[in-house]
Amino acid sequence: INAANISTGELKWSRGFSRNINSNVAASNNKVYLSSTDLLFALDKNTGEEIFNISILENSIGDISAAGNLILTLLNSNEQNSANNSIAAIDGNTGELMWHFKKDMYIDDMVAVVGNMIYVNYGGINILGFGSGNSAPVIISMANIQTARPPRHHVNPILAEASGIDRG
Repeated sequence: INAANISTGELKWSRGFSRNINSNVAASNNKVYLSSTDLLFALDKNTGEEIFNISILENSIGDISAAGNLILTLLNSNEQNSANNSIAAIDGNTGELMWHFKKDMYIDDMVAVVGNMIYVNYGGINILGFGSGNSAPVIISMANIQTARPPRHHVNPILAEASGIDRG
């Protein structure tokens, strides 16, 4: 992995690994996080020095997202025919497992990091929102969002007239 100055392109540091790195790279609080299939690494973003590496619940580690000190990673169980079906939350400072969340549905992907929240798509129609202090996610059903209609006072009268929406 190479780190460069974004303004100049100058190489800041370079680091090799004895394992194949198979994840995206996430950054938060002066740390860079990435993983091999069996270890999650935290590196100092300025030097590339390893802060910690951990194994998580004897699972294969997938995509990583970081928000504040909360690191979420998708996990694949080592059971045969298993897919992304759980998420582990790691303390970004210590590398300790904070909690583990498992669903019976396939967890599709990390969809967004907003502030100190990480949003995850699962089952194709739901979004889970995880914050740094919460073990229980906020659950948003896409089915509800698709059928929800905004209050009438939010309808722009010019757009309403142009599209034939009743402003009543």
